[in-house]
Amino acid sequence: MAEFHCRYEDHLEQAILGFCINIGCHQTPQFCFQCFNTNQKQHQAQCLGFSTIKELIQEYIQKEHEFYGRLQNFESSFNNFINQMQKKAQNNLKKLQKMSEFLTKGEYLKFKSDIKFFRKYHSKVDETEKSKFITSINSIVSALENIKQDYIRIDDQINALTDDNNQQYMSRAKSYFEKSEQLLREGQFKEALSALNESLSMGYNHDFVYNLKGLILQNLNKLDEAIDCFDLARNINPNSENAHSNLGASLINQGKFTEGLQIIKTTIELNPKNEKAYYLKGFALYKLDKYQESQYAYEEAIKLNNRWDNAYQGKGNKYMQIFNRQIVTQTQQIQRSPLMFLNCNQSKQKQR
Repeated sequence: MAEFHCRYEDHLEQAILGFCINIGCHQTPQFCFQCFNTNQKQHQAQCLGFSTIKELIQEYIQKEHEFYGRLQNFESSFNNFINQMQKKAQNNLKKLQKMSEFLTKGEYLKFKSDIKFFRKYHSKVDETEKSKFITSINSIVSALENIKQDYIRIDDQINALTDDNNQQYMSRAKSYFEKSEQLLREGQFKEALSALNESLSMGYNHDFVYNLKGLILQNLNKLDEAIDCFDLARNINPNSENAHSNLGASLINQGKFTEGLQIIKTTIELNPKNEKAYYLKGFALYKLDKYQESQYAYEEAIKLNNRWDNAYQGKGNKYMQIFNRQIVTQTQQIQRSPLMFLNCNQSKQKQR
């Protein structure tokens, strides 16, 4: 079973111990040991470990089974009673219809055999009982409807309380993230990092937040930390094109060409039209002495954006590298056997 880890900035990768069950809590519900002593300090008694929560769930399951069983009993008794009343109403209806037929056909003796039923019906005794029955049923239905509305209102209040707290809290966390973006654009890198760390400490720990942190750290020349952030963003969201692209570029910039190349290949799989990724691929291949593959990658970058100056430059570097290697090779040949090299060139000139 995979371990559940904390994502707060100051205690990344600490094991999560449980969840806070405080209904008004605006922190992220999971907590590690450090969260327990800081973020959840106001209601530690309601921070429960996994085993305790599991025991409570089993207890609640038992109570729900009991409640469900009682509801089934109520339903059965109520349905039986309603069925009896329906059958009685159906029998009365059939008897009244037959008595009407007797009178229509002049079968007065048959009508006379049911005269007691008709007298009782005419005396309004049944009607009074039915009225009481309907009134009682209406009262029961009304009471049940009120109970239902109470349940709905309680649920709505709980949801509103939880949602409002979470929305307000996460709105503040998001505002720190947006402030960090603005500070980065303004070149205030330390301030941007501080604002972003505040956002992360409030649980706003999405992949794009760590991606932004990586960019800020790059500008602060903290390259190893930047790589860690890009890698974390990639792990949070394996489909993040930006996280892969930035991670690959950082690795390549540090001279880790094989590692970076693999990440960039994933970037291209995620977005085959990412010209920057093709340029980075070409550059990494060029540095690994894979010139033919490097050329193909640069050409793909140029196809996607013919104003990609770096790609043009890279392609030129590639050709220059091959040219230089050819010159070196020829020079070595001359040094080993000048006469043979001269005869070879003269032979080629005669053929022309």
